[in-house]
Amino acid sequence: MRNTLPLYLDLFIATFAVFVTVSRVAVIKRGQGRHFTVVIAFFVAADVVKVGPINDVLAELVDGRLVRVAAQVLTVAAAVGAVAAVRHATRMMRSRMAALTPWIGLGVVAAALVVLDASAGSRNLPIEAAAPVLSVAYFAIYSASIVFCDGYALVVVGRAYARGMRRGGVTSAGIVALGLFLATGLNSISLLWYAIASSDGHIGTAERVQRDSNGNVYAIFTLVISVLGLLGTFRYARRKTAVSKEWEKSVAGLPPLWEFLTSVAPEVRLMSTAGLSREARLIRMIAECIDASVVLGRDIRDVVPGSTSWRPTHHTPTPEQVLGVARSWCAVS
Repeated sequence: MRNTLPLYLDLFIATFAVFVTVSRVAVIKRGQGRHFTVVIAFFVAADVVKVGPINDVLAELVDGRLVRVAAQVLTVAAAVGAVAAVRHATRMMRSRMAALTPWIGLGVVAAALVVLDASAGSRNLPIEAAAPVLSVAYFAIYSASIVFCDGYALVVVGRAYARGMRRGGVTSAGIVALGLFLATGLNSISLLWYAIASSDGHIGTAERVQRDSNGNVYAIFTLVISVLGLLGTFRYARRKTAVSKEWEKSVAGLPPLWEFLTSVAPEVRLMSTAGLSREARLIRMIAECIDASVVLGRDIRDVVPGSTSWRPTHHTPTPEQVLGVARSWCAVS
């Protein structure tokens, strides 16, 4: 389980992954991105546990088997995080219990792995050598939980696409789930294969190479998912900046739009907004712009500076439409 990569590469991957996780926590505070941050955080924690010197210290403090169990529980947690991300993206979390169910399942799996590992005889030997039969049960639970989570996530994404729900968040969650299956799902199955081969006494070169390279493959995938996480952080920050600029234009253009509409339909104007807070004034202006559009029976989308042609309508504008029109009045403010 211990990584055997060159120490400089091992430490670089762990440090970079921690940096990406902290950056995402600081920048992305809401929405779909939070769940992806949780997935990355679990991957980072599992990879840090496997870093050579850190793994050696932890093995001295407790024992190597317990450290291995901790890393594998964190890997299952990453798969559970992918389920949470998919359920959030497809709007399946309609209750607190629905949101907690995957994490309750994680607790059950973690307890089962800890009990099986504790029952597997000598702590000085890997579980495959200490108790071959128990090791098969251990890795059957481990691989089944990861494959189930990843498979469930992919099925949910597939159903969302079949229903025409193809928002960016659904696509991102699907990519994460597929990546986890290719990296951790297939890897967990290979560990089960090794445990079965060990119990039969038929461990060949392929099985040994697979087991010895397990930590290194995980580290490389941690690097890949961290790079994707960093790119996602840049994209989120750029989109947030663009939204902030659009909001500033709307806020700047709302007063002249409001002045114009309430001068044409003065009956919608209520008491003075002088004593109100900034947020309350904005809400009042938006509401009165909507009322003016309804009273006048004209489409608010035609209310642009210098326009005298308004289409009649019975449609009540939304606050978003008011703010969209207000952006065109920004230069008038």
